[in-house]
Amino acid sequence: MSGDQNQYQYQRDQENVSYMYTMPPQEHIHLSFYAPPPIVGYWVFPGSKKGYETKFSMTGKPNWFHRLTMKWLLGWVWEDVK
Repeated sequence: MSGDQNQYQYQRDQENVSYMYTMPPQEHIHLSFYAPPPIVGYWVFPGSKKGYETKFSMTGKPNWFHRLTMKWLLGWVWEDVK
């Protein structure tokens, strides 16, 4: 690489996108950005008005037993992404 020129790299696969910005060796900076995995659903916490719920997003759907016990023990309800 010559003097003030910076190098940009772009990589993409099915799961994520990564951008790499590499500066000349004397500056020692490396940045990478990754796309987060897709959200498949939410745990909805009880005690909120409809439309103002507190939700906790998840990237993997829990099995039926975990959804049932979370509802019984904590009152959390599973909601799939629409």
